[in-house]
Amino acid sequence: MKEKICKALIVDITIAGGARIPVILNAGSAFCMLYIRWYLIFIFILTHILIVDFTKKDGKFFEHFIESLKYNNRYES
Repeated sequence: MKEKICKALIVDITIAGGARIPVILNAGSAFCMLYIRWYLIFIFILTHILIVDFTKKDGKFFEHFIESLKYNNRYES
C-alpha cells in the first residue's frame, strides 16, 4: 500500500520561481546597485530570468555548481 507524500516535504522552497540562494544574492545586489545606477536593474532582471530557467531544469543546479567549484582542484575533468 502506497501513501502519497506531501510535496512540501520533498521539493525545495523557491523564491519567485528560482533557487533561494542565487535569488537572494541577485535581489540584494540589485537593491544596492539601484541607489548607484538605476538603469542596471535590467541586468538583474535578466539574471533573475536565467536563475528561474536553470531552476526549472534542475532544482539543485546551483548547489551542484557550487560543489563542483569547491572540489574542482581534486578532480580533473
